[in-house]
Amino acid sequence: MSQAFTPQLINKEETEDCLRTYISVEKVKEAREMYASLITAEVPVSAETKLMLLDLLCRYNCKEVDYYMAPVQKHFLTETQETWKPDEIIDELFVELSDAHPQVYISLICGMCKFKGYKKAHELYTDAIEKGVLFPVEVHNQILTTLVNVFVNIESVTSEMEKILNHMEQHGIRPNLETFNNLLAQLKEFPAFTKRYSYAQRVFKEMKRCGIEPSAASYMYILDMVYVTRHPRQPDVVKYAVKKFASRRETQPRDPADCAFLKSAMVAASISNDADTAHQLYQLAWKGTNKAFLGTSRNIFVFHNEYLNVLIRTEPMDKLMKAYTDVVPRCLIADNKTYNALFDTIELYGGYHYLPQIFQDIKHGHCLVYLNYERLTQLLTTKGLTSQVYKEFAQIADDIYKLYETNTGYGIAKVMTPTVYSHFIQLALNMKDVEKAWDWFEKYLSHQHYSTGMASPASLRLLSQALIDNGSIDRLAAVLGAMLQLNYKSEVDKLIANNEDNLPGDIRDDLKATPRRRHVWAKKGSTS
Repeated sequence: MSQAFTPQLINKEETEDCLRTYISVEKVKEAREMYASLITAEVPVSAETKLMLLDLLCRYNCKEVDYYMAPVQKHFLTETQETWKPDEIIDELFVELSDAHPQVYISLICGMCKFKGYKKAHELYTDAIEKGVLFPVEVHNQILTTLVNVFVNIESVTSEMEKILNHMEQHGIRPNLETFNNLLAQLKEFPAFTKRYSYAQRVFKEMKRCGIEPSAASYMYILDMVYVTRHPRQPDVVKYAVKKFASRRETQPRDPADCAFLKSAMVAASISNDADTAHQLYQLAWKGTNKAFLGTSRNIFVFHNEYLNVLIRTEPMDKLMKAYTDVVPRCLIADNKTYNALFDTIELYGGYHYLPQIFQDIKHGHCLVYLNYERLTQLLTTKGLTSQVYKEFAQIADDIYKLYETNTGYGIAKVMTPTVYSHFIQLALNMKDVEKAWDWFEKYLSHQHYSTGMASPASLRLLSQALIDNGSIDRLAAVLGAMLQLNYKSEVDKLIANNEDNLPGDIRDDLKATPRRRHVWAKKGSTS
């Protein structure tokens, strides 16, 4: 980052004031070096300054602060991909200060939890409790998040949970919403549904006893317990959780995990194939301030894709496309799985007239890189459609080739596979446009895939037949040569057998000749 935007220090004298300045602007490296210099020079440093330094080192795991991430990193509750690493200065400060200053335990425990030193954090917490150290509720909440990484089974975890809650009650430390949500989050990690659901019910009863109203995340953790295991009660639990969410009083999330509720509920509804609940969730998501419970852009993406997927599996074509038309302006459906399921439904119900609309949505939404072009273009080859639909299909084909030519997006350069060319040839023949089919064949011959890829024998045979019927013998020679080069000998034999009277004698005789003579024809295909 430019030095102009980072805190700059003027006074660099080896004094405690300079050390405190480094700490206040979160210059981790300079603070460590200054403290080491002060200790070496035997300059006295107050306990207050040492506590500030220890807190800084634990918060950032002794690493320099990335100022792009500083607003997030400065919170102990934010997890990172880094792991806790021992540090000599931290150890020295802990030994020196731990007896007189319980704050030392808080800094170390929170730092270890943040940087995935779960076992060490739990050991330090247990040691502090035995020494009579009293922690605020935030520290107990942090320790609750470590249990699933410290103990191996649900019995051990729940036993430790009860021990922590009993300790809090004995010392008048009131649990809060985060306490109980952390308990539920730990329970959902275990596979035994009956046991964890039983404990979860006890957690909800304890919340009621303490006068704490569950948040959206509380019900989300219950949803996670049922849909991961595909429990038979899943549909009932999903409906119950959605009902509770719809009747809640708060308008904004009370727990950071609340922002994932709508996504988790939609995933659960999709797994249950519950279209009614999916519709209800979609309406709730865009009502009032509920959008806040959709959370991140990734959650919004999953929410809308799962919504469409459950409708694809359960609703008729007209209702599906009505929902699709409502969803697309709000969220990009950039998921190959969703596209393929949508294409399958179009093929099943004959909704081919929707393809132009879907392709335009994809193109304007810049989602082309995610599209399965071979699956889409296969649908364009469907026979028996109206001339207007075929005209729109031809426009899709032209648009796809134009995108390939201009290479306007990552991955678009690989769109024009031999299979796609084959589909375009068949589309043109369905429209009885032999000239356009020949144009696609010429583009295929000039494409880099021709030397390694194979167009389908059906499309080349149909094109050959159309050229025979059209009397385009010169062009026919190029197509037959390509078929021979691609080793479609049986297709050529069928073509000859079906057109004994329509082929000129010299062509018919050459194609019936020796393999060497056919090799000459194959060369015609490669040089046309």
